Amino acid sequence: MLNQEFSKSLNKQPLISVITAVLNGEEYLEQTIQSVINQSYKNVEYIIINDGSTDNTLNIIKKYDEQIAYWESQTNSGLYSSWNKGLKHAKGEWICFLGSDDYFWALDVIEKVVPHLNKALPDFRVVYGKNNFISIKDESIIMTHGAEWGLVKNNFMQTMCIPHPGLFHHKSLFKEYGEFDSSFKISGDYDFLLRELTHRDAYHINDAIVSGVRMGGMSGRLDNLILKHREIIKCKRKNGLPISSREIQRGIVVYGYVLLRSVLGENTTIHLADVYRKMTGRPPIWSK
Repeated sequence: MLNQEFSKSLNKQPLISVITAVLNGEEYLEQTIQSVINQSYKNVEYIIINDGSTDNTLNIIKKYDEQIAYWESQTNSGLYSSWNKGLKHAKGEWICFLGSDDYFWALDVIEKVVPHLNKALPDFRVVYGKNNFISIKDESIIMTHGAEWGLVKNNFMQTMCIPHPGLFHHKSLFKEYGEFDSSFKISGDYDFLLRELTHRDAYHINDAIVSGVRMGGMSGRLDNLILKHREIIKCKRKNGLPISSREIQRGIVVYGYVLLRSVLGENTTIHLADVYRKMTGRPPIWSK
């Protein structure tokens, strides 16, 4: 009897809510939408919150009106306010957020992920796979991001080091912790996940590339490194984590970039930033 119940739980077909917030996303939004509505797994609801776009975004959304469970278009106060608005309409057991310039890597991604979601409960309420970071210049893969939890758990207490686009949150997280803190501009996802992952573990799907993420998004731009650094510190203080010497060192590097740019200009600074990444064993991303 127990085996039968376990088998049924693994074969569940839970409703998956996918939420996209968009502001002037006409260049890539249609690809994002198609990657969701054409999934082989059909128990998906798609929610789009348009944050007052002035380009062709609204017309693109209207084009797919019948395949979108809910959408609205009005000015909000940023990404996390839009996500919170989307959450109010999400009925899924699992919820994920997909950027308006990101996309599900394959049309069977959710179908492959669902058995892992069923297996994760009740021990894990955060489930993630891997993302391919894509160059906005030529669509080439810069790197694959998303290591298993056991390898990054300690590092996660220092900075956001698991991929959030396409990460799956169980609905109970939002009942327990509430919504995203909209005072953040870049790191509200990190703040939210810290509420859970400071005392529980995440479930990693090692063999799934969940989404393609174009480099050049808000948290990836060199211009926003200072803001991101400040918000990471804010996240840690808010969630009772100490500010480590590593975070201080990261701040020195960030402010060093700003100083270099004022002296050497943007192109040279971007090149040097990638040289530094290579020296520390990471692939170049800024000049890609």
